[in-house]
Amino acid sequence: MKRGALLGVVCLLAATLIGVAGVSAADPAHGSLVMGIGIHVSPDGADTRPGTVQAPVKTPEAARNLARKHAGRDPVTIIFADGVYYLDQTLLLTDADSGGKAAL
Repeated sequence: MKRGALLGVVCLLAATLIGVAGVSAADPAHGSLVMGIGIHVSPDGADTRPGTVQAPVKTPEAARNLARKHAGRDPVTIIFADGVYYLDQTLLLTDADSGGKAAL
C-alpha cells in the first residue's frame, strides 16, 4: 500500500473514532490529547494484547475491533506509534464504527 493511502487510513480512523463527549486526558507517552478510551497501536505490538500503552495491539484492524466495543457509547482515540503498518486488505469502516451523536 502506498504511504499516502496508509496515511489516509490513519487519518480516517482518527476522525471516525474520536468523540467530543467524555473525559479528556493527556497521553504522557505521546504528548497527545486522548478523548475517552485510548487504544494504542504499535508495529511491535500483538493483536492479542488489550491496546494499552504498555501492551499495544499490532494492527489497525485489531484497534478498530477494540474500538467497536465502545462505538455509540464511549469516545475512542486510537494512538499509532511511529512505524509502518501494512494492510493485507482495505480497512473497512462501517456503521459499527460510528460514534454517537456527540462524535465528530
